[in-house]
Amino acid sequence: MKNPDRKRSLLFAGALLVLVGLLSGVAIPATTTVRLGLSAHLAGVQGGMLIMIVGLAWNHLHLSPRLSSIAFGTTIFSNYVLYAALQLAALWGTSRSTPIAGEGGSGTSTQETVVDLLLLVGAVGVLVSIGLFAWGLRPNRSGQLSINDS
Repeated sequence: MKNPDRKRSLLFAGALLVLVGLLSGVAIPATTTVRLGLSAHLAGVQGGMLIMIVGLAWNHLHLSPRLSSIAFGTTIFSNYVLYAALQLAALWGTSRSTPIAGEGGSGTSTQETVVDLLLLVGAVGVLVSIGLFAWGLRPNRSGQLSINDS
């Protein structure tokens, strides 16, 4: 996928996640754990904004084609996974991975495990994504940002 296509895809994926996050805010009172419902709402809005920021800066990244593909995929995937994990936690009332926001709730063992795994995968993905993003924006030897505008 070419850089302009990836940039546009990131912007779209981010805007869609912001929209989903905003809409889930309406459903907060219907969740089993209201504080987790708020957490999911915020994760959707903030994760979507993060994806869009990466999209806006995409042409300024200096990464190999392989690292570029990894950064692109993990940026979208991990933010959606984190949103989904928190939304499921809010609906199921799980609390093992989110003891503060999920205080007082308890899901089944399977539900708790699903949320645990999704949060872990999402967190690792975000770390990889932002690590690659920072690496791609690192200053070169002359102290200027490495820019690949092609």
